[in-house]
Amino acid sequence: MGSFTVNCLGFLDKTAKDAWMRFVLVDSKKANEEEIENLPSVKGTFTQAGQYQVIIGNDVASFYNEFTAYAGIEGVSKDAVKAAAKTNQNPVQKIMGALGEIFAPLIPALICGGLVLGFRNVG
Repeated sequence: MGSFTVNCLGFLDKTAKDAWMRFVLVDSKKANEEEIENLPSVKGTFTQAGQYQVIIGNDVASFYNEFTAYAGIEGVSKDAVKAAAKTNQNPVQKIMGALGEIFAPLIPALICGGLVLGFRNVG
């Protein structure tokens, strides 16, 4: 992995681990996806919501530890990466993200309300 991976990604702003590695890159065009995807531990890559995400699989914890030690960077929480990624979003993406954050908690209540009304009408 080593410098090969760090050079493929270009300049990092922030990183976090989950089931995959999330990177906020200063310039996502510098990420060499072909070289990253050719690494044996990498299952795939994609960009979403201003984050460059690398799917690692079950070895994400050891990959993360080795990567942060070699790159000399410190990992941050998922929320910090999301906050940094918002700077890479265009205005439409920012608006859609805000609407999603507002309405996502309401979905379970709407489903439960619909089920209650449905059960009332059955009897």
